[in-house]
Amino acid sequence: MENIRIAIVDDQNIFRQSLGMLINSIPGFELVTDAHSGPDFLEKLKGLHTLPDIALIDMSMPGMNGIELNEILQKQYSQIKIVVLSVLIQERLISKMIAAGADAYLEKNCNKDELITTINTVHATGFYINQQTMQALQHTANFKNKKTGNWRI
Repeated sequence: MENIRIAIVDDQNIFRQSLGMLINSIPGFELVTDAHSGPDFLEKLKGLHTLPDIALIDMSMPGMNGIELNEILQKQYSQIKIVVLSVLIQERLISKMIAAGADAYLEKNCNKDELITTINTVHATGFYINQQTMQALQHTANFKNKKTGNWRI
């Protein structure tokens, strides 16, 4: 069975490097590239012979944030699954990213087992929704329905 090819996009060097070491230590996972910014990642993708299966992307990066990077990846590299890994855990942001095509959204403070589960599940099924993401989707849907007066089914 082939390894799950993973890319990391995060501007925090020690976090990105440590996460890369973790990824490479897990059987069945392979870090194919890492980048300090969205533009850096897009440039590195052009030089790869085989694209990553999954990109772990941060939301807050200089030059191009995770929203902008996700939008470009959805249009130009739709085969790459997006897992957002961020300290930003506002429900509206989580809902916005999932609605915009991100396949999972995790808090950077998640534990190793949840990250591994997320990567495996996204690779196998195309998405992963944890309790926090589910609550965010429910709360923002309820808010929209109350605001518009539409019935919720």
